Amino acid sequence: MAAFSEISYLKRRNQTLILGLRKRFDEIYSSDFPTSTPSLIIDLIRDILVELSNQVESSSDEDYLILVSRLVQSFGGFLEFVDNAHTDQTPRALVQILEDILGTIDPNSNLLAWPQAKYNYSILDILPVLKRMTENAFNKSTHDQIFHKYPDALKLISFPRTERDNILLHSVFGHEIGHPIADDFLAIYELDPGFQRGLKTASLNVEKDLQAKISKLSGLSLVQFRKDIVDGLIKIFKRGMQELISDSVSAMIFGPSAMFALYDIFIADDLDAIPMAPEFYPPSRMRLRIVNEILTGSGYIAALKKLDKNQLPQGVYDSNTELLKQLEAIINVTDDKGELNKSPFIREAYNWIEAVLPEAIEFAKKEIEKVACSVSLVKEEVPELLTRLNLGLPPNEIGVFPETQVANWRSAILAGWLYRNAAQKIVNGHLVDMSIKDIETIHTLVLRAVEYIILSNDYAEHLKNKGG
Repeated sequence: MAAFSEISYLKRRNQTLILGLRKRFDEIYSSDFPTSTPSLIIDLIRDILVELSNQVESSSDEDYLILVSRLVQSFGGFLEFVDNAHTDQTPRALVQILEDILGTIDPNSNLLAWPQAKYNYSILDILPVLKRMTENAFNKSTHDQIFHKYPDALKLISFPRTERDNILLHSVFGHEIGHPIADDFLAIYELDPGFQRGLKTASLNVEKDLQAKISKLSGLSLVQFRKDIVDGLIKIFKRGMQELISDSVSAMIFGPSAMFALYDIFIADDLDAIPMAPEFYPPSRMRLRIVNEILTGSGYIAALKKLDKNQLPQGVYDSNTELLKQLEAIINVTDDKGELNKSPFIREAYNWIEAVLPEAIEFAKKEIEKVACSVSLVKEEVPELLTRLNLGLPPNEIGVFPETQVANWRSAILAGWLYRNAAQKIVNGHLVDMSIKDIETIHTLVLRAVEYIILSNDYAEHLKNKGG
């Protein structure tokens, strides 16, 4: 009778795990994905699994076999991503919008959007994650050979599953697109002498407030305390800058829709909540204020107020005018600034942010110039698109047949917001409150419009490239 071998057992177990995971990926490979990225990710993980299988077959190292076992188990998370990236779970229009934006800003990016149970929007490049996960499983030559044929970036974009069909709220993705831009600015700014000057000023001011405690310290305890001050200030400064730059980018790309989306998310928040570990989000009131400043400076707020009331469905102008007044009232209150001043760390970090943010916003404007929203759309397209929504039609084009023109998808989303904000519609000549079903219908109509607009634009580009 052959003796039991733990090494042989581990090898069989690993091969079974690898085969089982490959089968699960194979089962979903032919799903209707909005883009080719989910298939790319599956192909990459397949290649990794094939090579792991080869390594397992030839290895007698118990530690390595245990490492492989844990590695294969961890790939289950990627199975969840791609299994929810098909069109039954992820609206095609959402991915089309993101591709339209990211394809212009970063042509080398590939994206996968998926709905998550957590109520949060986020963006993550998973290629570096996969590289780090597998770097100890292969030698450098094999590792490089696996990854060299795949794109430079594979962006995993997560959104709350609860809001899957709410294309209006997905304007928040402008914020997520802003994060890499914020990181680029901060990487450049950290090398600028202004970074050290700002940090020194903030640190000295914090030390003044904490002088009573500092006077009792000496030696290594004093050094460590001062290091903690510096580290804390940098953390709060960077997180505040990342969020506020990203909010600004969202406003630049999506126009007023970005502000309506933020308001929708923040309405149940404590608007003046002080930044807290671990995320250190800026106060929601401040974020709304920054977005409003971007929109006001670009002429959007004035353009909305100048819309001809008689050209809009009944109730739309008055309701949105009142909402804009409500937003102005919110941002004119400065309680958030008072809350920031209660902590010397938060106060000095945000004084530093206030000094640097204008430069960062100018940097962001240049980065997203090609995908920025145009204020002219408010007057030129939105009124007609509102009329279409009022008639129960997708807001996808303007003009009268046969002289029609495909609208901009940003206009379709903004029209959806303005119509939904009205919360009323005409029934038998009377203005009545919209039902929840009516609001869902708005989301559906705008979703269809965005799909039509982007497909029409893609087809026009195809004909142009063919010389048609």
